[in-house]
Amino acid sequence: MINTDNTSLTLSTRPFKSSAGFSLIELLVTLSIIALLSGIMMPTLKGVRASAEKLMCANNMRSIYYGFNGYANDQIRPFMPTSIPYKNKHFKDTMAITAKEASNDRQEWDGLGILLKYGYLDNCKCLYCPSHHGDHSFETYQADLENAQGAMHPVASDRQLFSNFQYAGGCDTKTGKRILFNDVANNVLLTDGMRSAKDFNHAKGSNSLSSGGEIRWFNNEKFLAPKLNARITGDLPNESFPQIWASIQREIDR
Repeated sequence: MINTDNTSLTLSTRPFKSSAGFSLIELLVTLSIIALLSGIMMPTLKGVRASAEKLMCANNMRSIYYGFNGYANDQIRPFMPTSIPYKNKHFKDTMAITAKEASNDRQEWDGLGILLKYGYLDNCKCLYCPSHHGDHSFETYQADLENAQGAMHPVASDRQLFSNFQYAGGCDTKTGKRILFNDVANNVLLTDGMRSAKDFNHAKGSNSLSSGGEIRWFNNEKFLAPKLNARITGDLPNESFPQIWASIQREIDR
C-alpha cells in the first residue's frame, strides 16, 4: 500500500496575510496631490491650446492671402474683391461671404466668398477660426460651402453666410478707395471678426492680415476700450468701424 502525505490536506494554522493595498489616508493624500497638480497644469494647458489656435488662425489667413494673390493675378487690374456691405457702408457686415445687391433678391458670393466661388481657396475651412465659439462656425455653413467650392455655383442657400474674419472691403481704410493687391502701401486686408460680442475669436487680441502678406497679432482692447460696453452687450456700432480700421492700420504701420 502506498502511503500518502496528508500534510496538504490539513488546515494551515498560519495566520492569514492580506494582500498589500492603500489605506484610506494614503488614497486621500494621492487624490489631493493629483488635484493640486491638475490645478497647476490646467492654466498652462489652456495657454498652449490658445497659442495653437492662434497659430492655426494665422495659417488660415495665410491661405486667404494666397487666394487674394491668385484672384489678383487673373484680373486685368489686380483689384481686391469687392464687398457689397462695405460699398453700402454696412461695415460691420463685412464678415459676410454672401450678400444681396439692391437689384437682386438672391444671395450672391461677396467679399471673401468671391475667392471661394472661383476656386482660389484650397479649403473653405480656412475662412473659419478654430477659436470661434459664436454663431458662425464652419459646421453651421459646411454643406453650403462644400457644394460651391471651386465650382462657380450660385449660392444654394437663401440665408446669408458668414466667415469668422472681418474684411476691409478691398479698400484703403484711410481713403475708402479700392486698392490693388500689389499696392506698395501695406494696407490692412482683414482681421478677426468684430461684428458682435460672439464674433471675437480670441480671448485677448486679434490677428490681422495686410496687403504685404504680414500677419500681426495685436491687443485689440487698446482701441476697443471706449466701445467695450457695446462689445459686451451685443453688436459694435456700425459707425465705429472706420475708426477701428484706422487703429488697426496704425498698428500695422508701426
